[in-house]
Amino acid sequence: MTATGRERTGIGVLVTATGADAIAFGVILPALPFIVIGMHGGAFELGVLLAAAGVATLVAAPVWGALADRYGTRLLLLIAPLVAAGGHVIFAFSTNYPTLFAGRVVAGLGAAVVLLAQAHAARLVTDADRAGVIGRVSAAQGIGNIIGPALGGLVLSYGTVAVGLTAAAGPLVAWLLTVFLLPATAPKAAAAGRPRRLAAAAAALRSRRLRGIAAAICVGWLCFTGYAAVLPVELADRLAVTASTYGVVIAISGVVAVVVRGLLLGRLVTAFGETRLMVGGASLIAASMLLAPVVPTVWLVPVLPLTWALGASVLFPCTVAEMSRLAGPESVGLAMGAAATLSGIGSVAGPLVAGTVREFVWAPGPFVAGAALMLAVAALVGFQSHDDGADPAAREPAGSVDVGSPPAVRT
Repeated sequence: MTATGRERTGIGVLVTATGADAIAFGVILPALPFIVIGMHGGAFELGVLLAAAGVATLVAAPVWGALADRYGTRLLLLIAPLVAAGGHVIFAFSTNYPTLFAGRVVAGLGAAVVLLAQAHAARLVTDADRAGVIGRVSAAQGIGNIIGPALGGLVLSYGTVAVGLTAAAGPLVAWLLTVFLLPATAPKAAAAGRPRRLAAAAAALRSRRLRGIAAAICVGWLCFTGYAAVLPVELADRLAVTASTYGVVIAISGVVAVVVRGLLLGRLVTAFGETRLMVGGASLIAASMLLAPVVPTVWLVPVLPLTWALGASVLFPCTVAEMSRLAGPESVGLAMGAAATLSGIGSVAGPLVAGTVREFVWAPGPFVAGAALMLAVAALVGFQSHDDGADPAAREPAGSVDVGSPPAVRT
């Protein structure tokens, strides 16, 4: 289906805003260890700071999603970036560890641009186009995650103030784009009222397919982030891979993610359907995990990011798109918030579980167990689709469900 000018404008704004916000968070990451060391902190203090923003985001995500259903995603996109920018400003002028911690928590609470952008995009387009658009938003996040750390390394020489203010510029750009360019969509749940919205959410949760997709998101992120946490340790111990070499690995995965999510995902969904892509994506991640502890030479290491990035680039956008479709137009924001919460739970638990298993139980354990769980995810989404009778793209013709905005839009 050809997008209208209004839809193209909205999608372009959302993609750009997401990229700017992702750059902001990426700027902080390479600078944070050196800032903590400068405040006489160590690994524990650094770990607490890294976890602080993630936990804050995890707690806030479902709240942002529910508010988006009630008041509209555009309004929330005018609030969340200001909260994140405020956190970065606190970070910029921190002179002690408690203030630094407070800045990270506030920034984490405002880290909702991606989920709100996905929810807004889901209302702008039809079911047939949704996974491709969400993939483009995710690709913008991937580009930001590549540019941000490089920029952070450059501005670190100018001090903490420069790092924090550079980071604050990202969400402010997202805010300005929303103010001047983003078309509004009506929060259908707001008109329906809270009881109807909760009834719609409860009805959606009765779907075995939706519960399966929710489990796939949580388990998928648990395995994927656990894999990412222990892989550099495995490669360093077994193949003497250095930090610079592993940087190339990360760069390869970033490029693959951007190309697949930004350019190819919509076409892949049209050609194969979301269910087949979810099954294939989970299987590719499992293959990368099984290869990691046995890859014989450093020259074959690039195969790992190629397979895991390709798998993740189709699995996660398709699961989010499917979850929003199953939740229905009245609960799109709630679904996006739930997806962010589920991925956040997996992302927080994954590194802790994988690191503990590798250190104290069995070194290849995280890879073997992770691969088994990813194959279980593939089976779950595949068999449930078979039980339902068909892929969602086949069950519903493009445009059969209106997830765009009705004539009366909220501004």
